[in-house]
Amino acid sequence: MKRIHHLLAGIAVVPFAAQAQELKSDSQEPAAADQAYSSPGTQDIVVTARRRSERLQDVPIAVQAFNEQKLQSRNIVRVDDLVNSTPSLKVANTSSGRTSPSYELRGISSLESLATQDAPVALYVNDVYVARPTGTNQQLFDIENVQVLLGPQGTLFGRNATAGAITISARKPGDKLEAEAHASYGNYDAVNFGGMVNVPVSDRLQIRVAGERSTRDGYTVDLNTGKDYDNLNEYALRAGVRWAPLHSVENILIVDHYRSDDNGSNNILVAGRPGQPASRLYPTFQTLLSQQKARGVRSVAYSADTFAHAKTWNVSNITTVNLTDTLVLKNIFGYHNVHTSVNNDLDGTTLSILEAAAEERSRTYSDELQLQGKAFDDRMTFIVGGFYFHEKANYFARSVTLVGFNPNNPGTTNTHAVNESYSVFAQATYDVPFLKGLAATAGARYSWDNRKADYDNPTVGVLARCRLTGLPAGSPCELTVEKSFRKPTWTLGLDYHIDPSKMVYIASRRGYRSGGFNPKAFSPREASPFQPETVTDVEIGFKGDWRIGSTRLRTNIAAYDMRYDQIQRSVTSIVDGVLTTTVVNAAKARIKGLEANVAFEPVHGFELSGYYGLVDAIHTRFDAVVNGVPTTLRNVPFGTARNSYGFTLALTPLDRENVARVTFTGSYNFQDSYFSPLQLPFFDAEAEIPKRQLVNFNLDFANIGGSRFSAQAFVKNAFNEKYVLGVTSVQSALGLTEFIYGEPRFYGVRLSYRFD
Repeated sequence: MKRIHHLLAGIAVVPFAAQAQELKSDSQEPAAADQAYSSPGTQDIVVTARRRSERLQDVPIAVQAFNEQKLQSRNIVRVDDLVNSTPSLKVANTSSGRTSPSYELRGISSLESLATQDAPVALYVNDVYVARPTGTNQQLFDIENVQVLLGPQGTLFGRNATAGAITISARKPGDKLEAEAHASYGNYDAVNFGGMVNVPVSDRLQIRVAGERSTRDGYTVDLNTGKDYDNLNEYALRAGVRWAPLHSVENILIVDHYRSDDNGSNNILVAGRPGQPASRLYPTFQTLLSQQKARGVRSVAYSADTFAHAKTWNVSNITTVNLTDTLVLKNIFGYHNVHTSVNNDLDGTTLSILEAAAEERSRTYSDELQLQGKAFDDRMTFIVGGFYFHEKANYFARSVTLVGFNPNNPGTTNTHAVNESYSVFAQATYDVPFLKGLAATAGARYSWDNRKADYDNPTVGVLARCRLTGLPAGSPCELTVEKSFRKPTWTLGLDYHIDPSKMVYIASRRGYRSGGFNPKAFSPREASPFQPETVTDVEIGFKGDWRIGSTRLRTNIAAYDMRYDQIQRSVTSIVDGVLTTTVVNAAKARIKGLEANVAFEPVHGFELSGYYGLVDAIHTRFDAVVNGVPTTLRNVPFGTARNSYGFTLALTPLDRENVARVTFTGSYNFQDSYFSPLQLPFFDAEAEIPKRQLVNFNLDFANIGGSRFSAQAFVKNAFNEKYVLGVTSVQSALGLTEFIYGEPRFYGVRLSYRFD
């Protein structure tokens, strides 16, 4: 793999060095004819990072954007595939399965994203905020674009965007009669098929319907039962309606449904410390560990029947009213319904050392009203608005630990939560009149959050003894806590267009992540709220397009420095014989980093692109308990992946209208080793997730014979790398560590046909 790494690095450097001195600035916009088909890395992509449509190269913040062509050429079929093309992004599997991952941007990652606490990476689907990650890592089909906004997005995307935001936008109904059908088949009996139909009923009414169905055998087999884990069994449906009753009024309604019923993820036992409970209480544990190491990472022997089920409904209704030529009123209504249930064997053996099941239901409503416009002879572009969010959720969990020795099995948790949030915001960008190309941006937001949690009859033992402690004598087994939080956030920035194709900028933003409650509290002390955390950054960047003749170069670079305060961290311990995780405001930190995206097209049909992300993060203070004594630690590492980078080579040797367009794409992606933030402040040495190197290939045949028929052959993880997606490590409590391993080599073919 090192040889591959060095070869691709050499391919990246040599042509760039040979051509760089010959390039000069080209301030002219590409002609329309050039944009009919352009290489994915240098084409114009329209984004909405500032809640209005703009060219990616005109947005003065770090954004990674993918339109339909770029998604297809890089075989990005799920959200977690974005990791292979985005600096400083990490997507990790959780115990809830692959469809419900945790997201990390610029070193800031999620804890458990349950209803009593929130994630730092905001997810938006069709402009609607999605509070829970369940079902977000599904197949990307009939997609207009995916955008990754890096860094705090405190003004326009509100609370819980301290690390950044990911937005996914489906294609909207259009005025053209068209349809598309596709099917694919690959190893592990992977079958995928789907399609789309767009019908313009009239000039004022259009309907679009799309769907996707995916099945695949698992790549991890249980030797005891023959059951396969890491399989796929999912479908998704989407319907959109565009209605324009007046020329100045448009309403777009999008409803989508997703369901996944699979056997859950692998949990591979990789380490166990002698002398800890698992080894001390179970004489066969070390033997089972040796057997697991001998059989490898694609077969297991469990004691529990694992599964992962997820179901979501989403509604997005966007109403736009053009009040005048320069003033637009926009309302975004959202509804999100989630139901997930999982069962996991977290010790990865035939022993019942650690097993857990959980079920969560969540229902949210949101509404955002915006007024967008221009003023001062169109020199100022502004947006003002208000946002409302309401969530009602229930979380039930059942776990057993150290079966045969722990009298408190099983332990249960039953938590009800109600969350409300209000905010008002405004942001404006003003083109400074005395210096052409200079613009100033200022924005502010104020958020109010109200949270309530009911801990209803959590129990331990077969007699269901009340698990809550510290309650008055004779009280029912219930505990209710409420807390309100509020915080201002802001954005300030300057950007200067050296010419229409090159820009420098500086921005400072403050992001806010709401406070909350521990999802598994068993006493009033444990139910005490944790406070909000904030991130304040300074980002400087350059975006430039360069061109001479047919040679193109794009260079986007951003450097940042973030101050991270009141960090919410999980602390894991055994309470009353039950493994328990609580959340506290444990630390403050400083995160510095660099991100670069370069795309080089020396001639039409040949492109070399690459990205690099550096995250240099350190806790300047971390409050912890060491040997029973409260202690303040200094300079505690984050444990996040420090470096991530990749190269993509795209070659189009044939592009003839009545023959075909043939494109070969090869990519290499690297990610440093890292630790889970759940391990902080002391990392288990056994829990270090190894570095990852993946190579993917894609071969596209588009418009074969001048027809609407296309074909694609693909290979993912071409060298069958055994890489890790997640970890569960409880060495200090139980004495074991498990890895969740990613997909082996996958290959297949895809056929599609468009009707228009």
